[in-house]
Amino acid sequence: MKNIPFDPATVARVASDTLTIRRVFGEPYTANGVTIIPVAKVWGGAGGGGGQDERPARDGTDSVESAGAPDGAVETDPDEAADVPDDVASHRAFGGGSGFGVRVHALGVYVVDDSGVHWRPAIDVNRAILGCQILGSFAAICVARSLLRRR
Repeated sequence: MKNIPFDPATVARVASDTLTIRRVFGEPYTANGVTIIPVAKVWGGAGGGGGQDERPARDGTDSVESAGAPDGAVETDPDEAADVPDDVASHRAFGGGSGFGVRVHALGVYVVDDSGVHWRPAIDVNRAILGCQILGSFAAICVARSLLRRR
């Protein structure tokens, strides 16, 4: 496995390139004398971290602190030390990583034509259906409670 150094500046640069105004206002295009400018809402987030773990050599003479032992106590296990290969005995572990995510939601388009600039919102059919389902469920619960109270 290749060791690639963690570079937070690279994550910041990629985030900056991704969250540009072009993500919010898309490239305008013109068709039949009408210019369309797409508009979206953009959310983004990034995170990263790193660490290292330097473990002492386990060649049978060195000891390793035991997590369960009292303060200052050490635990040695010669059988375990004999099973560790030489390249692992002087083991140094380094780790790091980063992540970046973007969510884009279309809001609509600006339409520029001979009569001016007009806003045309995008209709999210899934959100509208979900809203109707929630409203219908709420109405059904209210009707059921009302009928139970009358009895």
